[in-house]
This record gives sequence, structure tokens and C-alpha cells, in this order.
Amino acid sequence: MISRIEEEAKRHTEARQRRFNEEILRLLEPVRNHIQFNLQESKVKERALERVEDVGMISKYAAETTGLK
Repeated sequence: MISRIEEEAKRHTEARQRRFNEEILRLLEPVRNHIQFNLQESKVKERALERVEDVGMISKYAAETTGLK
């Protein structure tokens, strides 16, 4: 049986994780928009947008697997 302290720690960790993920997405949005509105349509532009998405996914994965500071 999980103690109340462990449950609270788990909720706190999950809340921090959720805030981290939301903040990453919020910070990447201007980068995504800048690329979208300023580069000509091309394979390179598509790759740049994919890499921005990769940053979000890899950051989320890293935070989930190694934890946050």
C-alpha cells in the first residue's frame, strides 16, 4: 500500500512533468512559426519543422526517463 507521502510525491512529480512538457511546447511554438512563415516550401523546411517536433518529443522522453532537476 502506498503511503500518503508517496502519493503526494507522485502527484508532485507528475505535475512538474506536465508543466515541463507544456512549457517545452510553448517555447517551441515561436520557433515553429518562424520557420513556417519565413522559409520557402522545400524538403529542408519540412526537415527543420520535423526537427523542432523531435526536440519536443526527445525532451519529453528525457524528462520521463531521467527525471527533472
